Amino acid sequence: LKGILPTSTPTSTDTVFAMSDETLLPPSLQILRLSHNMLSGTIPNNFFGGGTKILTENAEHGITTTKHVIYKKNDTMESKLLQLHLDHNQFEGTLPSYSIWPKDMEDLRLDHNLFSGSLLPDTFIDMGMLAKLRLNDNRFTGTIPHWINQLISLEEFQIQDNNLNGTVPPELGDLKEISEISLYGNSLSGGIPKKVCQLPKL
Repeated sequence: LKGILPTSTPTSTDTVFAMSDETLLPPSLQILRLSHNMLSGTIPNNFFGGGTKILTENAEHGITTTKHVIYKKNDTMESKLLQLHLDHNQFEGTLPSYSIWPKDMEDLRLDHNLFSGSLLPDTFIDMGMLAKLRLNDNRFTGTIPHWINQLISLEEFQIQDNNLNGTVPPELGDLKEISEISLYGNSLSGGIPKKVCQLPKL
């Protein structure tokens, strides 16, 4: 397969705002595996059905600015996706930071693409059911967020071969279920926190 993921663009003329609330994935879909293809482009902000509100304001001198505000649909429209495999493709850009990622997702594989920007958007913080997270072999920059310990079910954390810097946060040591951490191929500095070394399943 090749091409880009479907997207939708709100249309408006002389508007105060246009709202994009289309659900690109069926809310009942639980498993989506598109690995090892030639798919490209970015992950649309409304890919998971949580959607975003896009506010388009007409400014002076013909300059238009766009603001993004996260909003939440009712529970029946939220994505029930448990597994998303987009690895080994040619996706690029940053991970959606204006989207509500499925809170019940257990397995997310975005490795071996061309993603860049921050490793984990703050909207990942509620994904407490996530067990497998593969973000390796991309172009992510920045640091490992200290709120990583909010992903309390994490068992596998692969972020090797990116462009990350900073230190290994001690909060990784709070993940009692984790059995695999791969950090090599980055520019991380400092030592391994004692809490991480004492993880019972590592």
